[in-house]
Amino acid sequence: MFVHIGSGVSLDGESVVMIVDLEGESTSVQTTEYMKKMSRLGRVRTVGDELPRTLVITYDQKNGQLCYVSPISARTLKERIDEGEVIRNWKRS
Repeated sequence: MFVHIGSGVSLDGESVVMIVDLEGESTSVQTTEYMKKMSRLGRVRTVGDELPRTLVITYDQKNGQLCYVSPISARTLKERIDEGEVIRNWKRS
């Protein structure tokens, strides 16, 4: 199963560990520090040029932990995963 997180980027739904809403009045100190650390390690990918709304944290054996900053709301991403609105049988070209 793959879930679309914006700008033509899709992730393996099984690798999604956490979805963090970045739209609130303020992002927690822990989230900010985590994002800084992952950025220093080169583990943050920005999806598109739009305003960042969500941090998607993934983990898999091949790539380890990666963070994606997505322009799609956390609510929409959660609904896509919960309702199974994923791309099935997706093949890389």
